[in-house]
Amino acid sequence: MIKTSWAILLLLFSYHGASFAAAAKPDWRAEWDRTVAAAEKEGVVSIYIFDGGPLTEESVAGFARAYPKITVSQLRGRGNDLGPRLVAERRAGKYIADLFAGGKGTAVGTLYVGKLLDPIKPILLLPEVVDETKWWRGAHKYVDARGADALRRASGQMSDDYRGLTRLGTP
Repeated sequence: MIKTSWAILLLLFSYHGASFAAAAKPDWRAEWDRTVAAAEKEGVVSIYIFDGGPLTEESVAGFARAYPKITVSQLRGRGNDLGPRLVAERRAGKYIADLFAGGKGTAVGTLYVGKLLDPIKPILLLPEVVDETKWWRGAHKYVDARGADALRRASGQMSDDYRGLTRLGTP
């Protein structure tokens, strides 16, 4: 169920308020268009969301309005419920969730340690997301040891309180 590059649509739209009407550069625009087309063809993105985290119902509704051909299937809960659920699903050979948006404790302590994550950095497409100078303190921040799998974001402009975003591994 997990596609290699399109789960990032929600990441970009919800986490960074990306401007989809911005001037397009051909080098990334073609890949973006292919990504959107693949997501629309599949029709559903499945996201497991920490209910107290930064990915709000309003963000998901905004994504649904921007991409009406993509249904957002969301499961909201606490990290200590969602993490074990993801592990159990993988042990059963089920790859239901495309994306996990939640705390760094679950992202690192359960998903990263359990080797359930694919690197997220290679699928970042939009210039305003790839350009690390536009991020808090001028760099992407990761909470995993490899510095590639669990992206974190400041929940406040000058806060050290981070929330994790991870791309779940492909079978």
